[in-house]
Amino acid sequence: MLKRILLCNFLLLLVFNGCKSSKVPENLIPPSNPVWISYDSLGDTLRINLENRIKAPVRITIDADDDLWKVRLQKLNLNFLVLEAEQDTILVIDSDSREVPKLEFKAALGDPEKKIIYSKIALPIPENKAVQIIQGYNGSYSHYKATSKFAIDFKLNVGDTIFAAYEGFAVQVHEGYTKGGNDIKLLDYANNIITYNPQTGLFFQYSHLAFQGALVEVGEWVKQGQPIGISGMTGYTNIPHLHFNVLAPDPRELRLISVPVDFIEGYSGKDLRKNEVIKK
Repeated sequence: MLKRILLCNFLLLLVFNGCKSSKVPENLIPPSNPVWISYDSLGDTLRINLENRIKAPVRITIDADDDLWKVRLQKLNLNFLVLEAEQDTILVIDSDSREVPKLEFKAALGDPEKKIIYSKIALPIPENKAVQIIQGYNGSYSHYKATSKFAIDFKLNVGDTIFAAYEGFAVQVHEGYTKGGNDIKLLDYANNIITYNPQTGLFFQYSHLAFQGALVEVGEWVKQGQPIGISGMTGYTNIPHLHFNVLAPDPRELRLISVPVDFIEGYSGKDLRKNEVIKK
């Protein structure tokens, strides 16, 4: 029997705070089909089809609930596989059984073998607007994990335009959520955009966008300074703001980790402290 799997949630959204509970949506809105996987037993072989549909590399791990298959997959180094941007791959594995094993697939954005290149980026905020920093590096509220330690929260009004900090392809766009509030269950319900720059290997995350607040589509090439989204208050927050995070693949774990940034406007990310006011 053919089994098909859609891997769509690559990155847990890293969001901020709130104060009033909101009703939690019943279901996550399906993102835009980044990776399709199907597998089946054909005679004495297991055939696995992997399709990366986005313009960024994806890491995939394959595991099994059967101990013999676990060992087999590990020997074939299939517990860690990189699919390049828009790459399709077919894996054919010898099997001593016609039964289809129960496989588990996990995915994360990025190729940890690619050299990361750091360069200055643009502030993602509107020009000539005084913007307060809500939380900076290593913020005690939510910027204390490896996945968020260098994120910056910019206080913006609902409806303010967000601008691309760097050029790249849009690889994830969520804009269908409407709820926001002080409920940890809303953590995965923030509208967001993630872009990828193939030259630097870096990912750029813009979170808490308004409902239908994306101004780009998956696969679109985004220029630096281009309007990319509309600020909102979705997800685990009651403060209208932009959660901005630059990320790189973690070479040790299946995830993206936050990395420090400097801005072409003369600001260094490490110097942006809570309550400081900046202008682009």
